[in-house]
Amino acid sequence: GIDAFCQMLFVHNFVHGDLHPGNVFITTGPHGSPKLAFLDAGIVVEYSDFDHGMLIDILGHFINYEGYEGGRLMIEQTDSRSDVSDADGFCRKIGAMVQMARDTPTFFDQIGACISMICNAACDHRVKVHEGFISIV
Repeated sequence: GIDAFCQMLFVHNFVHGDLHPGNVFITTGPHGSPKLAFLDAGIVVEYSDFDHGMLIDILGHFINYEGYEGGRLMIEQTDSRSDVSDADGFCRKIGAMVQMARDTPTFFDQIGACISMICNAACDHRVKVHEGFISIV
């Protein structure tokens, strides 16, 4: 499932807007091998070239455990950089979230906590998260 999601986002530039276990179906491929099918694709987000590039850049930093740099890019993409309070503090919190994810063997059980950390850091430091980024969380 994670491979399919990454392929949707990074290769095909879209995200299923209501992806949950009830919308994932396992079927059989042409030679009897298991194949994933995604149901209820009524909500799909396709990104502009700019937004797609931004997502790849930020998530790339997260994947490479460069959370501070990913946080910096999140601030660069906001419409209201002048409203940001303590940019360094925001980037440190995003860095801590990435480190927590790296150090947690069951990371996918912690996705909700990571999203909360991002949203709390954005609120604490008045970072208006770009709509292209927030749509995937």
